Amino acid sequence: MRSIMNFGGNLNSRSTVRLYASCVIGTLVFMLCSVSYALAESDHEMLNVASQKILSRMPETWKLTETRNDVLPYGHYDGLKYNGPKGLMLVLVGDRDVTFDWKDKSGIWHREPINKEALELWIMPAKYHLSWKRFFVMKSPEAADCIYEGEDFKVYASVSSRRSADAPQERLEEVLPDASAIGRAPDTPEKLDLTWISWQGDIRDALSE
Repeated sequence: MRSIMNFGGNLNSRSTVRLYASCVIGTLVFMLCSVSYALAESDHEMLNVASQKILSRMPETWKLTETRNDVLPYGHYDGLKYNGPKGLMLVLVGDRDVTFDWKDKSGIWHREPINKEALELWIMPAKYHLSWKRFFVMKSPEAADCIYEGEDFKVYASVSSRRSADAPQERLEEVLPDASAIGRAPDTPEKLDLTWISWQGDIRDALSE
């Protein structure tokens, strides 16, 4: 009779230990998730503050046309797995026309002024970095450059163009069926000079304040 009672007592003791261990593990998981969520919220707020500083230096002729959360800088991890922190993307558009170049089936290049100058920015947490594995990715696109690196975040940039809001969609639909190639015409300058000439210095100054 005594041995049966002791056996039962051991079972109760083991169950109690298991229950206690489960509670401890559950509490730790909850605490880790809470800390991770708090850090994520903190990073998000910090990136938004940085974006407002940048926008405060933007010329009056420029405008913010698009924002995206949880993104990576252009060309950084194409073809690679990534599980690290992501950031905030801003698309800023100026008023200078940029041509959309296309070549017809007879080999003649044409220019359509249906785009506008644009600047794409990615505001990333400071711990973000470009992987060395990118060196081994064949035909990887030109990666966005780092133009600012501080204690809390980094900023990457890429000069590009975006279709003008005033450009008729019908014209683009007319062009594409007749195009044998789309890209930069041979005599088009390789580098697009923005009307916001001092953009890099202005962004660095704004974020250093």
